[in-house]
Amino acid sequence: KRVRTPPPPRDGVHSGVGIFIVTRPDLEISVLIVTFNGARHIREAIESVRAQTFTDWEMLIADDGSTDDTLRVVHSVGDPRITVLPQKHLGDQGHWRNMVARHYGRGNHVAPLDHDGPWMPPKLALQHATLEGTVAALVEHRMSVAVRGPTSSRSGTVSSGSR
Repeated sequence: KRVRTPPPPRDGVHSGVGIFIVTRPDLEISVLIVTFNGARHIREAIESVRAQTFTDWEMLIADDGSTDDTLRVVHSVGDPRITVLPQKHLGDQGHWRNMVARHYGRGNHVAPLDHDGPWMPPKLALQHATLEGTVAALVEHRMSVAVRGPTSSRSGTVSSGSR
């Protein structure tokens, strides 16, 4: 059960409604998960990020004082790209998202993910390709995608919101 010590606070995040501009190019995407008593769903959300076709990301999980097995589930994943930030319960996901993005995120772009809202594998690659060369990272809640290969095709909805 490895828990990385959070990095020191950093400057450079400006946010608006659904938009985060991050000015620290240490890596491309910081995935932010804020959870409270999310043990039932959080492994699926984490694994959906680990299955992304785009791999230049870090995951920051702010636990809002969970009283269930959320932290045990998160620690059992054992991925060094995941930083766990246990907090006392405030009940304010927006506060934790802003605080984590402002002080701990190292990515050029920030992608919030609900603990019960897994992503399809191409989500980050598609969003990164769309955002490449833009000034800001627009984090949307729903995006339709179609994936076509030489022998098959499929379509679906990519969501960063709850189901």
